[in-house]
Amino acid sequence: MITADPQHRVSTLAEIQQLLATASDPDDRELIASFAPVVYAEMPDSMALRLPAPALAARIRAYFRFIARTMPPAFQLYKGLPGIHVVVRNPDDAEEAACGGADGGAHEATIVETHTPDAPFIFESLKNYFQKQGLRVFSSVHPIFTVQRQWERIVGIGGPTEDGSRELFCQFRIERIEARERLRRIEHQVFSVLKTVFLAVEDFPDMVRAARDVGPRLRSRRGKPGEAESAKAFLSWLLDDNYIFQGLVRYRLGPDGRYRWHWDPALMSDKRPGATQNPERQEAASRRLTVPTLLVRGRMSDLLSEDGARAFLALVPHARYADVSGAGHMVAGDRNDAFTRAVVEFLADVP
Repeated sequence: MITADPQHRVSTLAEIQQLLATASDPDDRELIASFAPVVYAEMPDSMALRLPAPALAARIRAYFRFIARTMPPAFQLYKGLPGIHVVVRNPDDAEEAACGGADGGAHEATIVETHTPDAPFIFESLKNYFQKQGLRVFSSVHPIFTVQRQWERIVGIGGPTEDGSRELFCQFRIERIEARERLRRIEHQVFSVLKTVFLAVEDFPDMVRAARDVGPRLRSRRGKPGEAESAKAFLSWLLDDNYIFQGLVRYRLGPDGRYRWHWDPALMSDKRPGATQNPERQEAASRRLTVPTLLVRGRMSDLLSEDGARAFLALVPHARYADVSGAGHMVAGDRNDAFTRAVVEFLADVP
């Protein structure tokens, strides 16, 4: 982290370490002493130079408790620990006072914390989520560190280049949200964003391989070589790092017999090439639909509201509608069983 005052950071870190040594549980002192410099080094100057050492030490203790002493619920254990651990909460007055407020100011804040394996695009995807939700972010930290575990318990923490599992902690202090239902909804949405990122990133080599393999096999359906050649040239252009090559959508059959989805969050970006917002054209296209139609909506969707679904059904009165509880916008990922049931029942009635 580039800083305006390196000497101030050195002296503040020494004070933080002394405070942590006296205030931490004896069983945690060695671990938190290793953790503190990694986190403090990644704090922005607005936090590291502005907040007093006791407030910084209190924050680091809170980060440590979340990472090392809090287990994620079972549904967040994505491929084992640390899983995709997400908590959205409102700190009490004592915690806010100890930690120096939202950003050293007087703002009341809601805390969003995540602990995951390290992977590209996590922090950026979370920032984008808060921006799209219109939520003001007061401060954030996102240190990368390494972890060694024994029987699921953390026994060693080091810097990002040391031996161990590379992991990422993110904490955002955002504008205060009081409604419990909205806090729960944000927690679900943040988890869904992160799961989508992991699926997209994990699928990237497969997407590149699929494009590379399909190129030589492309043939014109009408026997016109020029058509196939232009498609091959386009794939070659993509593979030559001229584009963020993501977005191959497919499902895979898992060992438990369930299909799992792969989806790229970049597909929802209004900044992608060709993205348009033309409601009149969309409505006209909807009215022209004559084929059997099924609309499946996740009841917790942040993209399609109940009013939006009803508006579509008014345009396409012959459409069937399934409203799936306990699912966000990606129903097939959140409630694969309910999604499959709705589709199968729909297809059974299609002549």
